[in-house]
Amino acid sequence: MPNAGAPNGKKKGKAKLILIIAAIVVVLLIIGAAFVAGRVTSNSASDSSAVSSAQPKSTHKSTGDASSDSGTTDPDNSGTLSGDGDSENGGIAKVVESSYSKDYYWYTDEGKVDAYKISMTIKNNLDKPIEVRPKAKITYAVKDDFGDSQSRTIVMNGMSVTDEKGGVPDSNYFKIFGVTLGDTNGVVPLGANEERDVDFYLQYDPERIVKVSNISVEGVTGSKADADSYAQPSKDWKVSLEEKEPDGEGQEPYLQASVKNSSDAKWRNANVNVMYIVDGHPYFDNGSVQPCRMQDNLKPGQSGECRTTIPSYVVDYEKQGHKVEWKVTSVIYDRVVE
Repeated sequence: MPNAGAPNGKKKGKAKLILIIAAIVVVLLIIGAAFVAGRVTSNSASDSSAVSSAQPKSTHKSTGDASSDSGTTDPDNSGTLSGDGDSENGGIAKVVESSYSKDYYWYTDEGKVDAYKISMTIKNNLDKPIEVRPKAKITYAVKDDFGDSQSRTIVMNGMSVTDEKGGVPDSNYFKIFGVTLGDTNGVVPLGANEERDVDFYLQYDPERIVKVSNISVEGVTGSKADADSYAQPSKDWKVSLEEKEPDGEGQEPYLQASVKNSSDAKWRNANVNVMYIVDGHPYFDNGSVQPCRMQDNLKPGQSGECRTTIPSYVVDYEKQGHKVEWKVTSVIYDRVVE
């Protein structure tokens, strides 16, 4: 009997050894899998950070005015603002930086008007002038006639405002009023390879707007300017503005612009666009800057003059002690091709 039990003892010993080795292998596999998973997670986080930092620069900043609200401390006004915006027409322009904040502008007898200011820096990618309309989407909450809060979204394309389905939104809540660079349709002219800053002011009803949850810049739409229509790059401007007294009784004071054709082309129908500024904030009359129309055609190197009446309400603001300034925002002309 003792001789018969010896082989069984050896078999049991071998079985235990195999189980121990198998357990060690399993433990090593678990440790290895955890290490690999950790490396994958770390690499994914690094990749995500790299993608995020590669996005176009976007900020959400305050104007610094006592009445402005950047949204950084008030959650009702915080949100994202993207600047990823090639044009829908061949990438002719791009929004390279953008921001928004609560602000105000001056308007005729209404004085200060509550507004959200959307600021953009737009780059013309072409070596010829273009015209673009910046696009943005605004998501906000309103208090309806029954006191309930409802979420709404509007789309801004230049100075045009629609709801998401292309319909006309309720103008009691939001509406585009002014643009600091461009015409009454919100068309922004850019010279060849020019990068310009433009601000859009959205008038809103502070009693009905509960909060703005998001303002995002969608990009720009536009096209190459007509072959004969050119916007002079701001670095090439040769313009001076001077305030003049009224010509006669009952007349308003005016600005006289002296312009020099610094290009190599002949100019016809040149416009010097002027923006008035009251206490550091824009004044809007028809929603945009005011043109000063040249009467004379200009050859290369020639200079001419134009005048534009200073709006009566701007004169009144100055009499009331407000600081009034003005500046040229663009010079546009028809290029004569021979």
